[in-house]
Amino acid sequence: MKKLNYARYLITKEWLPLFIVFTAIGLISFFSYLMTHSFYDPSYYNTSLAALTAPMMVFAIVLPLFVFNYKYSLKRGDTYYQLPLDQRELKNTRVLTGLFILVVSFILAASLPYVAYTIRYIFAPDYIHMSYNVTYFKYLNAGALLGAIGIAFVLVIIEYFISCYFTSLSSKPVSALLISLSFHLILIFTLYSIFGFAYNIAETTHRKDGSHLDDMANIAIEFSPGPVIIFGLPDYIVKAYAFDLKNQTFPFDSDNYQRTVLIINIMLELLIGSAACFLTLFKKDGSGESCNNYGFTNKKLNSLFFLSAIPVVLFALNGVGVFGFENILGTVIVAAAYYFLFALFIGSFRMPAYSYIIIGVGSFVAIFGGFILEVL
Repeated sequence: MKKLNYARYLITKEWLPLFIVFTAIGLISFFSYLMTHSFYDPSYYNTSLAALTAPMMVFAIVLPLFVFNYKYSLKRGDTYYQLPLDQRELKNTRVLTGLFILVVSFILAASLPYVAYTIRYIFAPDYIHMSYNVTYFKYLNAGALLGAIGIAFVLVIIEYFISCYFTSLSSKPVSALLISLSFHLILIFTLYSIFGFAYNIAETTHRKDGSHLDDMANIAIEFSPGPVIIFGLPDYIVKAYAFDLKNQTFPFDSDNYQRTVLIINIMLELLIGSAACFLTLFKKDGSGESCNNYGFTNKKLNSLFFLSAIPVVLFALNGVGVFGFENILGTVIVAAAYYFLFALFIGSFRMPAYSYIIIGVGSFVAIFGGFILEVL
């Protein structure tokens, strides 16, 4: 009863404006898109669920910042830790209440436009005559559209738990946001950078099997775990099965290499989401003394902020040109950005020695790595 009362308080007193804003944006955006979508033109390939998935994805990323905002000041921490709930119950009640309003928001934003669109389709003429005696028949696979919406629903929930876990690792909003940004960069770019780097090695050594690696890199980033797959996977179903009269084909439909990468990305998304859900709900919450501190709650983990530099450096090595002005200038800008962001992350420009070493080594590899590989 105590947890239910607290959840009710969170919904009605703290998060109701957030819920209303994102539900309204998703509802209006998706409804406007579906009501203007053509039933008849088979060349109308501008089909996507982005009008729904984009606002819901942003909601899933932003909401955890409010879920864990009780850790963002010592005063709030002292207040909330005095509730008749132990620390894990407090945290999990907030996490699950956030999940509840996200689920309700998605269902409202998706179901009402979908029902209206289906009714519009049922009462629309079976065909229309266009100029030059061309007849277009209406087409829609309502089941496939609903399936795409269902997959988007699951992916948004996964993104919520991923963002919750990253956000829970810090007790300062700017640090939590930067942790989430850094680890999302890892999710998005790692596979793409690995395949792209392998492709460049294959090209340099004139291997004949290198062409597959470039195609695999493209699929790796178009369906990368995290926010990107929320757009990629539902849109694939929409374009291939729901709205496409000609059954539009995709590269991985006929290429086993690319299909393997797609499956790997889907499995990684499910695995990462499951791990994030488990760790978020079962990991021990910090004490009140850890509230309002910059960086990771465990200061020994602060160097993990630079893990995202690995795919970024590999991404830089995939570029064209050695010792080029754009290559050096881009590296300097990225290195300066890492310096500034890490200073924000730890709340001080007096940074530990390892941060300068990591930034320096990463910059050196990004600038001279391509040349060294060519020499080797």
